[in-house]
Amino acid sequence: MPCPICDEKPINCQCTEAELRMYYEIEELEEKVPRWIPVSERMPEQGVNVLAYFDGSLYVGYYDGEQWQDDENFRYCEYWMPLPKPPECP
Repeated sequence: MPCPICDEKPINCQCTEAELRMYYEIEELEEKVPRWIPVSERMPEQGVNVLAYFDGSLYVGYYDGEQWQDDENFRYCEYWMPLPKPPECP
């Protein structure tokens, strides 16, 4: 399996242990931080509400497998991200 940093075979890799540790720590943190996901990269799970962006506007809606759905009937999306978890109320 090639090195995730330099893409070299392990025998040719010059990356240090510290660099590899940082790479994996950054990768783990990026998974925790929400980010805008281009629809060209992937679509959200069907029927799951997400925050969607199209043409300068934000919408909360879901993708039904064929088109986007929400209260305002938007039908296109350039980027989306998961909704944050609601606050924990006492």
